[in-house]
Amino acid sequence: VSLFAGCGGSALGYEMAGFRDVFAVEWDKYAAAAFRANFTETPVYQGDAAKLSGEECLRLAGLSAGDLDLLDGSPPCQSFSTAGKRRMGDARGEMFWEYVRLLRALRPKIFVAENVKGLVFGKMKTVFAEILRELKASGYVVEARIVNAAALGVPQRRERVIFVGAREDLHVRPVFPLPSRKRAVTVREALAGAESVGPPLKGGPAALAPVIRPGKLALHSAKRAGRQATKFYSVRRLDWERPAWTIVKLTGQTVGCLIHPEADTLLSIAACKRLCSFPDEFALPPASFAKRWGVLGNAVPPLMAEAIAVAVNRGILEKCP
Repeated sequence: VSLFAGCGGSALGYEMAGFRDVFAVEWDKYAAAAFRANFTETPVYQGDAAKLSGEECLRLAGLSAGDLDLLDGSPPCQSFSTAGKRRMGDARGEMFWEYVRLLRALRPKIFVAENVKGLVFGKMKTVFAEILRELKASGYVVEARIVNAAALGVPQRRERVIFVGAREDLHVRPVFPLPSRKRAVTVREALAGAESVGPPLKGGPAALAPVIRPGKLALHSAKRAGRQATKFYSVRRLDWERPAWTIVKLTGQTVGCLIHPEADTLLSIAACKRLCSFPDEFALPPASFAKRWGVLGNAVPPLMAEAIAVAVNRGILEKCP
């Protein structure tokens, strides 16, 4: 079962590893539509996970408590991210408790939860400790590690905290994937044969782009006339010979703008798919550039999910009665 399923990055990775997704939950209408377009046989609950009871989740998935092999989920992480304001009371961070609530209702053999690295740093460490405590109190042996997607074949330097829990009655320890490559996949290798030039830049990013060398970052801040607010944004030019920086939802002409290694443009959606390890044929329903980029940037890269799925299957599920 996939909670906070997005467009299906995790689901695709688990499918590549031999799992079958029996049910998915996603609140965003466009992300849910993208999920349905690619996983036509998986029932999708499009709505607020906080309003989905454990009993209804089991009914829709066709399961009884304890039947499920694996529960996967990536609760919204913006409130924990070092790229954001990291507010302690942000409602998006509260969704982790909904994950815990549904975990206790479904009682799967294994759970996997993914979140941003910022969850284990600074003032968020107290939240991390509380999450870990609640997961363990749910009846699981739990461990968490920072995993870099670039070490698992994804052409993107994307570090995430991965929680893995094994139900206590199984008497096994959590496992994590080992690095699958000695050298990361570069942008050049990932984009070979793809149309990589995207929409033209506008405004401040367009003015900055000509002076940004490959692999470099430019920051800009501008105070709006007559107001207290200050506008910040960054422009990063990718380097052909390195993996990409983390691809995030924020894009276009705003914070986190990634630009082509040579052209003074954004990347194409086709290039974003490749850098997130989605196959070229992965369907995205018609929508704005920002929406399509956003669901890819929010997703767990399929190759990362596949590596985690293979590890927990071999290290835990195959050892279970």
